[in-house]
Amino acid sequence: ETPNGVPSNGSWAEKLAADLPFDFLSDEANFLAPHGADFELTFSYPIGASNTTIETFDVRPKVCVAAGGARHGDIVLLEDGRVATAIGVKFVFGTPYLWLHFEGHRGAVFTERTQVLRTVSTALVPEGGLPDGVEPSRGVQWLMPTFHYKVGSSSSAKVEK
Repeated sequence: ETPNGVPSNGSWAEKLAADLPFDFLSDEANFLAPHGADFELTFSYPIGASNTTIETFDVRPKVCVAAGGARHGDIVLLEDGRVATAIGVKFVFGTPYLWLHFEGHRGAVFTERTQVLRTVSTALVPEGGLPDGVEPSRGVQWLMPTFHYKVGSSSSAKVEK
C-alpha cells in the first residue's frame, strides 16, 4: 500500500505516488496539470531529435527513477542497443515521462516506459545542453575494453584491445 492508502501492485504511478507529497492518484486535476504544483521543473535542456527548443525538467532522483527507471545523468543502455543519457522528467499529455538524450540526437526525447534501462555509467549534464547538441554520453568512456583478443582467423592475426 502506498503512503496515501492506495493498494500497490508496483506500477510506476504508485512508485511515483509514494515519493510525492500529494495523492495524485485521486487528485487527477493536480497530477494532469502540465506543471503540477509538486513537480519542480527547474533544469533547462534542449528537446527534439534534430530541431530543438529549450524546455524545463524535474531532475530529482526519486522522480526520475519513478517515472523512468534512471537518475538524471545516468548513461543507459536500452534493450534495443541504443545508448542515451537520462535528462529528467517532463509531462507528455499529462503523464510524466523520463526524457533521454540518445546518441546521434541533438536534444532529449521521451520513450515508452516499456523499455528496460541498464545504467552503464554517469555523465555530467550541463544546464542548457552541450554546444551543437552533443550528447552528454559522448565524453564518457562507458564502454571500456578490459581484455585483449585476436582479430582474424590466420596464425598471423594481430592482438587488439
